[in-house]
Amino acid sequence: MQPMSAADSVAAEEWDYLDIDVLKPARSSKVCMTCQHFRYEVGRHCVTLLTCPIHRGLIPQGEHLTKRCSQWVARREVAIGWCFSESFGMGNLGALSPETNDP
Repeated sequence: MQPMSAADSVAAEEWDYLDIDVLKPARSSKVCMTCQHFRYEVGRHCVTLLTCPIHRGLIPQGEHLTKRCSQWVARREVAIGWCFSESFGMGNLGALSPETNDP
């Protein structure tokens, strides 16, 4: 999958909404919003657009919270985790925990 370019994001506003049979109800956290492919942007009229670049379609408002398609993939940061201390040389982030910094 290639990342969406600025030209693609403009074109996304012109996409049609996904067909009714693309999204299926989900009773878990595996919904559009938690999918690696899920994107959102603000359109020309300051309206939030929920998009799926895999299907090249718009997701109806609210459907991203309760439905998913068959191509759902876990977000990378959930699948492989974050590693701030190693990636950014930030040392021990445990010191930032509210439990350890009580006055």
